[in-house]
Amino acid sequence: MGDVIATNITPDQQHGIGAYTEADFDNAVRHGVRKDGSYLYPVMPYVSYAGMTDQDVKALYAWFMHVVKPVAESPEETNLSFPASLRSAMMAWNFVASKETPETGDSNTYDKLRRGRYLANALEHCGTCHTPRNFMLSEKQDHYLAGGSLGTWYAPNITSSKTGGIADWSEDDLVAYLRTGACGWPRTGCRPHGRGRGTQHQPPDG
Repeated sequence: MGDVIATNITPDQQHGIGAYTEADFDNAVRHGVRKDGSYLYPVMPYVSYAGMTDQDVKALYAWFMHVVKPVAESPEETNLSFPASLRSAMMAWNFVASKETPETGDSNTYDKLRRGRYLANALEHCGTCHTPRNFMLSEKQDHYLAGGSLGTWYAPNITSSKTGGIADWSEDDLVAYLRTGACGWPRTGCRPHGRGRGTQHQPPDG
């Protein structure tokens, strides 16, 4: 299909998202629509981010606009073959894709199970890699987190399955793995985790 190139999301006015209002930012993050009205490709996991709370989206916007340093550079353009090159085709894909339902309130006050679901499905979008996809490349919800192929890499089963998943992992095992990328052997599905650099900064209580 070609290459999708990540765009500049620093607050540079010309090359980045510096001209985005908070509403523009929200529309891109949770709905997959850019400021100019064109559709984003779902490699940007807006179907997962759709579940974010208003409060967390506002916090992200503030951080991007006031903390991230502007960079006046534009990366190469995304280059996809037809018909994937038609961003308008994403309208049909969005119609069939399963999106997260937006959470409400302060996510820091959720009970452990609710917050865990929020972190996994919305913020960390675990299913983006670990859930297999159908011919339309949308996630197979009946195989949620059961393992997915990503080109030459395989994201393993991270369900509570005793045969193929992580049922034998303790809470400490999972915390250590997400923080350091290491776990005691043998461990089912214990492989290098691509998001380790981000999850290592999660506080102990989530």
